Amino acid sequence: MDKKSIWNYFKRTLIKDAAICKQCLRQIKTAGGSTSGLHSHLKSQHKINLLKRDNEEMTDDPTKSVLTKANSQLKITSFYDNKIDESLSAVISRMIARDGIPFMKFCVSDDLRMLLNAKGYTNIPKSSITIQKLVMNYADKIKQEVVNEILHHKAYSLTTDEWTSNRNRRYMNFCLHGNNGKFWNLGLSRIFGSAPAEVLAELIVNKLKDFNLSLANIVCITSDAAAVMKKTMRLINKDHQLCLAHGLQLAVMKILYNTRHEQFEQQCDANVISTEKTNSEISDMENEDSVETDDGTFEIHHKEVLFDTELVLQNVELYYLITKIRKVVRLFRKSPTRNDDVLQRYVKEITGRELSLILDCKTRWNSLLIMLERFLLLRDAVRKSLIDLKSDIFFTDNDLKLLSNVILALQPIKLAVETLCSENVNLYVADVTLKFMLDELSSQNTFFSIQLKNALIFSIKERRTSFSDVLHYLTDSNLNISEEENYGIFNLSSKATIIKTIAYMVKSISCNTTDSGSCADLSDSELDNEIKPKFNTNPELSMKEKLNMLIKQKTEVTQEKLFVEEKEIKQLKVVVKNELDYFRQENVRGKYIQMVFDYLMTIRPTSVEPERIFSGVGLFCTKIRSSLGDKTLDKLSFLRTYFLKNVNNDNKCL
Repeated sequence: MDKKSIWNYFKRTLIKDAAICKQCLRQIKTAGGSTSGLHSHLKSQHKINLLKRDNEEMTDDPTKSVLTKANSQLKITSFYDNKIDESLSAVISRMIARDGIPFMKFCVSDDLRMLLNAKGYTNIPKSSITIQKLVMNYADKIKQEVVNEILHHKAYSLTTDEWTSNRNRRYMNFCLHGNNGKFWNLGLSRIFGSAPAEVLAELIVNKLKDFNLSLANIVCITSDAAAVMKKTMRLINKDHQLCLAHGLQLAVMKILYNTRHEQFEQQCDANVISTEKTNSEISDMENEDSVETDDGTFEIHHKEVLFDTELVLQNVELYYLITKIRKVVRLFRKSPTRNDDVLQRYVKEITGRELSLILDCKTRWNSLLIMLERFLLLRDAVRKSLIDLKSDIFFTDNDLKLLSNVILALQPIKLAVETLCSENVNLYVADVTLKFMLDELSSQNTFFSIQLKNALIFSIKERRTSFSDVLHYLTDSNLNISEEENYGIFNLSSKATIIKTIAYMVKSISCNTTDSGSCADLSDSELDNEIKPKFNTNPELSMKEKLNMLIKQKTEVTQEKLFVEEKEIKQLKVVVKNELDYFRQENVRGKYIQMVFDYLMTIRPTSVEPERIFSGVGLFCTKIRSSLGDKTLDKLSFLRTYFLKNVNNDNKCL
């Protein structure tokens, strides 16, 4: 009898629909002639597996390890090609870069190795160094794929930011943005020592060179408003978009924390009850619920601004109120007995569940909003608890009214920041979001909302560029913004200014695009030969005559070049004007304004993408794994973004 036959291990009984195991003499039912019970008995009791589909699952090729199912059990996605790389290097790289598993775990974890073996991966390295090399080599392979993908796009912008690791090392991250919300993480670059503008410019050029790009491919660079970043943009001659999210942060921080003068300090000192705190309390307050801030990100000092008497008084009351709330929060957070026996007893009666008070971080104004919202929600429970504790701290109805006004004013700002920091946000959407935020603050018409609105308007004016005006013109063919609603920010430039800006952009883009015939400039070598003065080596000429000849040659070349450029700009202005008029009538963009529109759509209003990447790198560069090298962090951050993007794209397709 065939050894693979089930009846080699069982014999039929006189009783219908039953069989006896030859090894343990146990009787198994075979209702309707089914042998599934016999196979289950052999597999569970005697470790014998005769099922063909189970044996196929344990093959060495992981791509053939899928169970063969009936057509009725297959999903619709089973009929599509599986584009997921299931090689050993890809699986390990995903588990390390996306899931955060350390290299050493693949060597010391028996369960992890057993799971991979069960999946069909039998040649798993036993050294963490070999695992690391495997991941690094896979990152180089993916990098080449990304380089090929980038070459299919023509318009790019760049976002960048700085980060300091817990190892006290500084890094710059660069994200490349294309049309339709596509972006690529170019990885990290280590900053050694001080970082003047020349060093940062070199970092940008080298990182672009790694991906076969140059500054000529970049339309605009988005970063924070640090002075060194502004100087860097001037040095490399690139347009600079200041991060709007940083601007909103600084404006709110200016109103909440940075108003300081004698009247303010004196009244706060007179009103605050028992504000003395020990050094340990101050340390706990700053460390318990705070997130480590980036080096120099928000540490910006503003000049003192004197408001009128009513606004100054309102600031003092707000400072006094926030100080009282922080003291109450620490009162219950420092004592589990007060929190469990007193506060939570009333909280459960009111809300039906346990809710704790939250302490804010002074460098994160949104944490202040969270603290105030939770305090306002539990205000009745807090009042009753303070009475039971016989505390001298109390809250009046005016305090709660002021608290409500503060929360109401901060909520639209929080919503605006969340919208600006979401994916696929361009300059046009940013303007719509900022205008909505200012409209909401204007409708509230409170002292605090007026202060916030004025500070936000000032900050937005500093960071909004002419690119936003151009994009408004090229997005809405029937654009009409009332002057009464623009807050002095969204005043669109005149049509002549827009035409001039578009013409210069077309000129710049065409010169940087190899397949465009609009720019008639010479190549670099020809240009060098044309501009370089031809010295007359005639020894009979004096030194003064040689100098005069050099000045004349340079002046003639410069004037001739300026004349050619002015002629090209005039011609472009005529073409752009005609295309804009046609766009207003037919809502169809011409060649040049479509090209400018595509480039402007790549510009990001915030540098939030590098911040997200830094948060991901923080999962690798922990206190335990702080010895990871610079190249390792660079490639892990690159792979993590690549894998997460693929997961999101797969989910959208499904």
